[in-house]
Amino acid sequence: KPPKGKAVRDISVEELAPDLAASLTWSPDPVAPADVVALQFEIENTTNGSADAVFAELSLPDGGGTLASATVELGSVASNEVVQADFELTLDADIAANRYLPMSLALTVGEMVWVSEHTLLVGQESIATVVVSLDEAASVEVVVGVGDPDAPDWSESVWAGGLDASSHSLSLDVTDQFASLPPDASQRWFARVDANATGSVDGFSINYGDDTTSA
Repeated sequence: KPPKGKAVRDISVEELAPDLAASLTWSPDPVAPADVVALQFEIENTTNGSADAVFAELSLPDGGGTLASATVELGSVASNEVVQADFELTLDADIAANRYLPMSLALTVGEMVWVSEHTLLVGQESIATVVVSLDEAASVEVVVGVGDPDAPDWSESVWAGGLDASSHSLSLDVTDQFASLPPDASQRWFARVDANATGSVDGFSINYGDDTTSA
């Protein structure tokens, strides 16, 4: 309601803008170097505003393969509608296996652009696992890394928090560190466990592809 003595002279109504989101699946799964991969992006318009003349453009920031076509025209995407953008990717024969291949998808509607980042898993994930046994409940930090433990080339926390008095198997996805994993590398890996109670480290292993290295 306008203040007393005032009049509303102009009212403008702006059309509700669309909002687009994307998710990725692929086949075959798993994929291997030199495979031809069908990439399916589900594009959802999450608002009541329609999107007209939608274009999807896919790029590979780190290379790793060749797209049959980098752009797909999707046409109109109605409010709350889900459509599919299909791309065909031929992976390079010499791409490293058991790694994530980054992808960037740009969705364009006129001057509006939505960019989302995605990853394709080539081969299988690599998982580092540390098995810790505690004699009593404790606050624990478990770190795995590459290189000198005092000055690591890379390290990341597997766990930081409380654990009860029992055996615990703690895992971390280390697929992004494929360049430091066999068969192409032989860097030193380490696991460090800090706790305010007694206990033991009963195992440290890295599973990469179909192989496992244990210490």
